[in-house]
Amino acid sequence: SLVICPAFIIIGAWKGKPAIPEAVVAGLKKLEEKGCKVAVISFGSPYIYSQIPFVSGYLCAYYSTRELELAAAKVILGSLNPRGKLPVTIPGYFKFNDGLSFKKK
Repeated sequence: SLVICPAFIIIGAWKGKPAIPEAVVAGLKKLEEKGCKVAVISFGSPYIYSQIPFVSGYLCAYYSTRELELAAAKVILGSLNPRGKLPVTIPGYFKFNDGLSFKKK
């Protein structure tokens, strides 16, 4: 089974660190541990990945607009191939300009 988790965590520049509530992180981790694949779509900060590197899939949409939400749905359904590159570095995980990547499980 697959759980798709949209994350709408946005933070202003220089205002602190974005964070997923720990209870949500724990719930996502339990799902993965039980064999359920979890895909997270970030409609805000791409940096939340550092809290959830255990998820099976992660897509950065950066902002919540109707167009981006529809594009993310098309990516998940396989009718749109993502070609974007990260405009940031996610320390310890992804470098500036990284694109689509796959991790072995």
